[in-house]
Amino acid sequence: MVAHPPNESERLAALHALRILGTEAEPHFDAVCRTASTLFAVPIATVALLDADDLWFKAKCGIEAMGAPRTVAFCAHAVLSDEIFVIEDTLAEPLFADNPLVTGEPGVRFYAGAPLILRAGLRVGTLCLMDRRPRSFSQEARAQLRDLATVVAAHLRLYEDQADQNAAILGQLAEGVIVTDAAGGITFVNEAAAAIHGIARLDVEPEHYSDTYHLFTEDGRPHPPLELPLARAVAGEEVADARWRIHRPDGSRVLAIGTARPLRNGDRRQVGAVLTLRDDTARESAERALRELNATLAERVTERTAELEAARIQAEAASRAKSEFLASMSHEIRTPLNGMLGYTDLLLDDPSLGPGARLHAERVRSAGSALLTIVDDILDFSRVEAGQIELTPEPFALAPLADEAAAIVRASAEQKGLTLAVTLGPNLPASVVGDRDRLRQVLLNLLNNAVKFTRRGGVTLALTVPAEGRVCFAVQDTGIGIPASKQHLLFERFSQIDGTIRREFGGTGLGLAISRQLVELMGGTIGLTSEPEIGSTFRCEVPLPAIVMAAPSVVPAAEPSRSRSCRVLLVEDVFLNQELGRAVLTLGGHSVDVAASGAEAIRAVAEGQYDLVLMDIQMPGMDGMTATRCIRAMGGPAAAVPIIAMTANVLPHQMSDYLAAGMQGHIGKPFKRDALLATVERWASRRGEPASARCA
Repeated sequence: MVAHPPNESERLAALHALRILGTEAEPHFDAVCRTASTLFAVPIATVALLDADDLWFKAKCGIEAMGAPRTVAFCAHAVLSDEIFVIEDTLAEPLFADNPLVTGEPGVRFYAGAPLILRAGLRVGTLCLMDRRPRSFSQEARAQLRDLATVVAAHLRLYEDQADQNAAILGQLAEGVIVTDAAGGITFVNEAAAAIHGIARLDVEPEHYSDTYHLFTEDGRPHPPLELPLARAVAGEEVADARWRIHRPDGSRVLAIGTARPLRNGDRRQVGAVLTLRDDTARESAERALRELNATLAERVTERTAELEAARIQAEAASRAKSEFLASMSHEIRTPLNGMLGYTDLLLDDPSLGPGARLHAERVRSAGSALLTIVDDILDFSRVEAGQIELTPEPFALAPLADEAAAIVRASAEQKGLTLAVTLGPNLPASVVGDRDRLRQVLLNLLNNAVKFTRRGGVTLALTVPAEGRVCFAVQDTGIGIPASKQHLLFERFSQIDGTIRREFGGTGLGLAISRQLVELMGGTIGLTSEPEIGSTFRCEVPLPAIVMAAPSVVPAAEPSRSRSCRVLLVEDVFLNQELGRAVLTLGGHSVDVAASGAEAIRAVAEGQYDLVLMDIQMPGMDGMTATRCIRAMGGPAAAVPIIAMTANVLPHQMSDYLAAGMQGHIGKPFKRDALLATVERWASRRGEPASARCA
């Protein structure tokens, strides 16, 4: 059973006084949910209010339910303290693992709730974040969630202020006022109404109005309860200038004159009824006071809504800036990588290359490939955090992976006079199934860090089998070590121990954060042991099922089958990439013309006949997409020439733009030689098809 706050009665009274439970959706609360969902990249966000037995959503996004029983609601735990309540993995918490909200819909695996604090000690609900997968929640995120919850609580205090001000105003009126809820239960009786009746009773239902307040018709008969003005107003009628008699407990009798009408919200839905026992002057004063109060509240709500809208616009601008930065970084890094990897491949094809030089070239290619993988992962970091990245499990050999990772960092270790060793434990399987590239990235991060932070001694990469189907990779160094009080910072993104570390050793503090998320995505764990000035050991344990790989069969090398020669227009502004593309395509048996700009490409297509155009995107002057649109607008056979984007801009929204501009596909830089030639040959093989089919 969930514990109750010690002031539960006071808490429920404050919640009910807001008169907000069961009301219609309101834009400012919905805006908070949308902002929270976007800001924290979670599918579900709610503004939840906790009643005696139930949890009710005032606002929600990403969930259909209107609420939940209090006995299973996470919010029931979150209101027990002023602190942010976080469950990073519900299945790892015995208290929540069997919760129907975890085992059934909506399948909650992550929860963060910030209490909605009306005033000290009064927590009426929470601003909740939920995800269907486990995730971490940083201190920075907790502070941001607390700020949003403060905004929601401010809106709730507007309801409280409205109720208090209404009660204060109505309590001071010379005329009597009685208010009910939508079901007719009396919720408010002011002093003037109590004085007129000689009694003030709350929570009275319509069928008991006459008996409780001793009400009679003008001619002295007991008044039928459902014909009373207030009961008729509860039923939706408006009753003006009605008269009835009241027999007060002291024996005196009065004639009441009043008006009753339904109470409706902004959407015209009835939320109650009000009866005024009046003279005209008092009634008009009350209406004027209420109008001014409502106008003031509307202005305050509008201001709050504008603040939330500004926060949403700022968040969207930050997201756009991030996307633009990632696109720019992708292009600037991939462009030189294209030349490095491409020319390395050509160098390795040279039969005159000696064994030593070949080994160096292979290590350059391996290091370049590793760098490309790291660039891709950094560009996808937001997707890694959101759990949207997919692993590609394939069979691979363990020992060569370890040797390759060590070989890439060996030169750096030797330059510092460090030893670098790889040890393979007993029972280590020769081959396993897993994502080799992601695992290599993790190992490179750990090895590079070990070499970077070690001044003398050495680094060891040890592979062991802690349990069947699992492999442990341990990177041990004799470096500077990390104090126990600072170790929790290591796996936070953009975090380093202190400024001294950044100044002496450099780095962004991003590598270990990426490594942790990749290891956890693989279903593994990562951690460390360390002692200052003695060294550190980073261990990651990953499930890698063993597999027996068939020995590769040796077959005589055969000349690859090629389609007939294809005439290609290569549109590329960087000379290095022009020469690389020309060399690869020429070796593939194709005829190549080069255009250095979008304008040159248009002229070349207009004057010649090409089987395929390989179009760069980012060029001085006219870019590749503009050139493509111009070619498509030419008309005739030239307009139907297949155009493939060959670019370092490879983010998903960019590739969609290429198709929209009239291109048939794309090849990312750095390109794979075989993939480039296969693309060219595929389009060459379709030269005899109608233009409509080739451009489909």
